[in-house]
Amino acid sequence: MRLSHSPCYPCVQLDFLIDIKDGSITQHSGGLGYLNYGIEYYFVEVTSKSGIQYGICAQGTDANELYQRTLAILSTQRLVDIVSRMYD
Repeated sequence: MRLSHSPCYPCVQLDFLIDIKDGSITQHSGGLGYLNYGIEYYFVEVTSKSGIQYGICAQGTDANELYQRTLAILSTQRLVDIVSRMYD
C-alpha cells in the first residue's frame, strides 16, 4: 500500500523519461481502458531525443494516476509549444 502523497511507479517512470531522457509523449491511450475482468488499463509511449521509444503501462489505480499525469504533461507541452511559437 502506498502513502497517499507518493506517486505511482509508472508515473515516476514517465517523469524520469520526460525530465532525464528529454523525451516527449508520442502516443497514449485516448482514455482509460478496461481489461476483460474490469480492471482499468492505460498505456503511454515516450520517445527520447535520441529516438528511443519507451512504453509504460499501468493497471488499476496506477492506470488512473498515469492517465492524469499524462494529461498534465501534455497540457504543459502544448503551452510550451504555443509560447515558443510566439517568440519565433
